[in-house]
Amino acid sequence: MPAAPPGLTRPQDPRSMFHTHDLGKKLSALIGLVVLLGASAIALMVTLMGGSAVREQAFERARADATATSIEVQRALEGGLNAARNLSSSFQGLKARGFTDRIQYAVMLQKVLEDNADMVGVWTRWEADAFDGKDKRFSGAPGADAEGRFMPYWAREGGEIALLSVQEVADSSNGEYYDAVKRNGHEIILPPAFRTIGGKEVLVTRLVAPVTSEGRTVGVAGVDLALNGVQTLVAGLRPFGTGRVALVSSDGRYVASAKPEDINKPLDAGGQTASLLAALRDAKLSTLERESGGLDVFTAVVPLVVGRTGTPWGVIVDVPLETVTAAVPRLRNVVIAISFLSCLFIVVIAYFLFRRFVTRPLARVEAMVDELGKGHLGHRTALTQSDEVGRTARALDRLAAELQQHIVGAMKRIAVGDLAVETTVKDERDEITPALEMMVAAVRGLVNEAAGLSRSAVAGELATRGNPDRFQGAYRQVIEGVNATLDAVIGPLNVAAEYVDRISKGDLPPKITDVYKGDFNEIRNNLNVCIDAVQALVADAAALTTAAIEGRLRARADASRHQGDFRVVVNGMNATMDSLVGHLDSMPTPALIIDREFTILYMNDLGAKLGGSTPQDVQGRKCYDHFRAGDCHSERCACGRAIAEGRTCSAETDAHPGSLDLEIAYSGVPLRDAHGKVIGAFEVVSDQTAVRQAASRARKVADYQERETGTIAEALGKLAQGQLDFTLTVTPGDAETAEVQKTFERLGTAVAESASAVRRLVADASHLAQAAVEGRLATRADASAHHGDFRKIVEGVNATLDAVVGPL
Repeated sequence: MPAAPPGLTRPQDPRSMFHTHDLGKKLSALIGLVVLLGASAIALMVTLMGGSAVREQAFERARADATATSIEVQRALEGGLNAARNLSSSFQGLKARGFTDRIQYAVMLQKVLEDNADMVGVWTRWEADAFDGKDKRFSGAPGADAEGRFMPYWAREGGEIALLSVQEVADSSNGEYYDAVKRNGHEIILPPAFRTIGGKEVLVTRLVAPVTSEGRTVGVAGVDLALNGVQTLVAGLRPFGTGRVALVSSDGRYVASAKPEDINKPLDAGGQTASLLAALRDAKLSTLERESGGLDVFTAVVPLVVGRTGTPWGVIVDVPLETVTAAVPRLRNVVIAISFLSCLFIVVIAYFLFRRFVTRPLARVEAMVDELGKGHLGHRTALTQSDEVGRTARALDRLAAELQQHIVGAMKRIAVGDLAVETTVKDERDEITPALEMMVAAVRGLVNEAAGLSRSAVAGELATRGNPDRFQGAYRQVIEGVNATLDAVIGPLNVAAEYVDRISKGDLPPKITDVYKGDFNEIRNNLNVCIDAVQALVADAAALTTAAIEGRLRARADASRHQGDFRVVVNGMNATMDSLVGHLDSMPTPALIIDREFTILYMNDLGAKLGGSTPQDVQGRKCYDHFRAGDCHSERCACGRAIAEGRTCSAETDAHPGSLDLEIAYSGVPLRDAHGKVIGAFEVVSDQTAVRQAASRARKVADYQERETGTIAEALGKLAQGQLDFTLTVTPGDAETAEVQKTFERLGTAVAESASAVRRLVADASHLAQAAVEGRLATRADASAHHGDFRKIVEGVNATLDAVVGPL
């Protein structure tokens, strides 16, 4: 610890006395601590062993009390069950001998009740016609039910004994006990229940034994036992003066307790209570520690099995833990007091002995060490005692003399640059002399390394460096510092030369991240700017190339990012792209480029104008939304097939860009990237609308002519056959067949007029024939009503008639 500045004293460390300078106190305290720990361990062992023994005694006593109580309770319950067994045995014997007098059986029951004051009821119950086969005769009689079944019940009501029917007395199982006895064939004990007797609530349990005949159960005999005596017995028990005893039935309810208000109430569920109930069900003796009524208690559980019922009750004994272990603290306090006094005595004696034989001599040794620490090598301890402290003091005196004579003198010579120091190693464990020799060797090596670097620099060998691995510590730092100085001068120049060479060959190196200072940093910054400029130029060229390959012909590089001739190069590339796009825009037919998702990457002016848009507006839209062709969204699409099959495909279809309805022929050429993968298609569209419309119009006119010619031919055929009752109608046409319709209308009119002339000719001929038949030979046809050759025919007929009639 460094000395305090003059005028100041170091404050006492408050943590403990083990930080003071008095070794006697330390050793005394340590001895006292060891003694105290031993005494504490003994006290702890005594406490634990005493507590364990007390606990074990408490457990044994609690088990003994519980066992004794269970014997008393079992005696009382067994008395009632024995009465039921005796009745059952008597009934079976009488029944086997054929004695079935109901009155005598009832008297036997009455006698048992009179002789046992703790019983509140004695009874029997038989199956239908199982007793004497005369149930109907005794229907409604005393001691029988409405069907006459024999089930007398002698009950104690106050000071009187009365005969009832079993059905008139309630039980805790609602009559299920009877079925249980019949089913299992063995005796049972029912959980207790309160019953009002003589105006008082009395806790009663029922003990039942089966009555058998010829191997089957034909009835039961039972005793209802009041548990007042059991409660009196249990309530008066106080193990250890503060403990409590309780009797619990098989269903977990209090039968008797030191707290009368708990009677017929269930134990609390959960925790250790579940363990108590499990011990009762398994009929196992059990002891445990638990919390009850806010106190930690020892608990002993002794199962109580009455006869062959198979439903054990249990006696629970609780003893407060503080009562059992009350003697343990007193024993512990006595042991602690004795231990403390013994420890104090040993510490005082040890302190005075250590102070006389250890601490005072050590104080002189401490002073010697302090002097050595200050470099005062002339101080001596002058101790003559022969123990360990004395031998240590004399060794310190010899050390001071050796340091003063040899080590300090050698260090003074090294300090003035005299490295011709001669030393002698004392023995194989000498560490000081070898360390001094190592120091001299290190300084000599440092001088030689510096001289070598100086010679190499003069000779122009700038790559030469000192070897720092030959040195350690500060000497190594000196060589590394010289090397770093050379690197700082030569390194940036080599890097600059290498970068200029790589850039001139098109090999763009990464930016210089090394840190330089001064002018070297200016060189580094200029090289990094040059690298950025060339990288930006290469990146823009690559971007334009990629855009052209992918069909994004309107993509341009940002020339403002470049300067000088680099800007001229970028402007030239942009101008080249503009010229290419200009040629495509001037094409007299629509042309476009799409990607694999049919997104328009480029469309020339004519293609965009068909839809009423500009090339900029349609870029990014889907081609099928622009042209709305019949092949769109189908396998007939030539562009879709070109992308899928990797070959040029053509097709014809209808298209409806904007408000136009066109007939088109179009071709799709697959576009590939640098790896040959199809990434889109180049599409050229040709307008075939005029040609298609002319062909369509010609087909329509021909079809119309063929149809109407057939109609005219049919009418002329009828006319030639003399069928004059036809009507000729020309089919209406549209704008494309209007002229042809007029021609056929004129033909139809002519045919209709011919039919009309023939009809008039036939009518006149018929008129002349009828007149001749009627003798009106002077009748003639009106030739003026006919024209042309038809008039000549009529005139000829008239002349013929004149020639015939004249001579007549």
